[in-house]
Amino acid sequence: MNVFMITSVPMVPPWDQGDKNLAYALTTILQGHRFRILTTRNGQAPVGGNLKPEPIYRSSHPSLFQKAQVFWRLLLGHPDDIDLYHLIYRPYALSSWLCRLLPEFRRRPTLHTVPATADGGPLSGRLFFAHKLVVLSEYGLQALRGLGLTNVVRIPPGVDVSRWAALQAQADQWKARLGLDGHPVLLFPGHYGPGQGADVLLRALPLIRARVPDVRVIFACRLRSAGDRERERKIRETVSRWGPRPMVGFYNTVADMRPFIGTADLTLLPLETMRHKVDIPLTLLESLAAGKPIVISNLPPMNEVLREATAGLAVPPGDAEALAEAVVDLLRNPDERARMGREGQKLVEEYFNIHRVAQQYNQLYQEISA
Repeated sequence: MNVFMITSVPMVPPWDQGDKNLAYALTTILQGHRFRILTTRNGQAPVGGNLKPEPIYRSSHPSLFQKAQVFWRLLLGHPDDIDLYHLIYRPYALSSWLCRLLPEFRRRPTLHTVPATADGGPLSGRLFFAHKLVVLSEYGLQALRGLGLTNVVRIPPGVDVSRWAALQAQADQWKARLGLDGHPVLLFPGHYGPGQGADVLLRALPLIRARVPDVRVIFACRLRSAGDRERERKIRETVSRWGPRPMVGFYNTVADMRPFIGTADLTLLPLETMRHKVDIPLTLLESLAAGKPIVISNLPPMNEVLREATAGLAVPPGDAEALAEAVVDLLRNPDERARMGREGQKLVEEYFNIHRVAQQYNQLYQEISA
């Protein structure tokens, strides 16, 4: 089957955004289908014998104007070898209006995966036009059904379990490579924006450090704006006043998260809002697959990842003291961390294995193309 897969941004490295990460993972597993994808003119296209890149975008982070140009190009129609359109992005009024005009989307089957349903923007039934809708969470399923949409199914996100599970036995090696051997390590794979967890973690760190003095923290945060750069600068200044020994390491766009997840003893995502986040962040699944417990905010739909197993702890959003208490308890209890790590790996294998997820999409492809 020939599938045209469209994400919110070009499908090019680095793999640091939930919708394109999921899209690329599906194309990698579903080798029986040929995927047309949108890439950049001068960037590195992803590798895959079943991929047909279309280098349309000028930038890997296109403006709204560039995205509109791409949709207008789609208005001109595509060759008859397209059997199905698969869109993976959160819809907005302009994109949905443009898509409704596209003759291609009226003539051929369309599948729309909605990766984010709780990011703060209003949802309306008018945003959705595809023959079949897919959400990643139970929260998303209820939200879209609440709009009167009946063509919605839930398929969770997925990760390559074996790829991440291999990290569990390599923690000491990764720590040594990053100069962190002998230290308990916390990983924050979030963002610096308001409500994205960095502020809460910064308030919790002195409380953690007072009880676990040798703790080290990795901030792996993609800078998405000038405001993010300024927020990072202020955090660096604050941390520098805590003492001469570096406690925190800062990394921006990361091509491969394995060194950081491999190094971490815990992964933290203390969000106060799901804005700009997919319903179930993939970094949490990758950490669980690697046997690393997570500490997150008790915030839907992200907290659904802990519904089936105690693979970590959930704390009240914005509560720095509760976050510090949870982190310290787990750092002081290696047996409990190991138990949670095993629970996390079983959870991901059962519910979030990309191979099982891809087969559910394959069934949908067959169903809506019949």
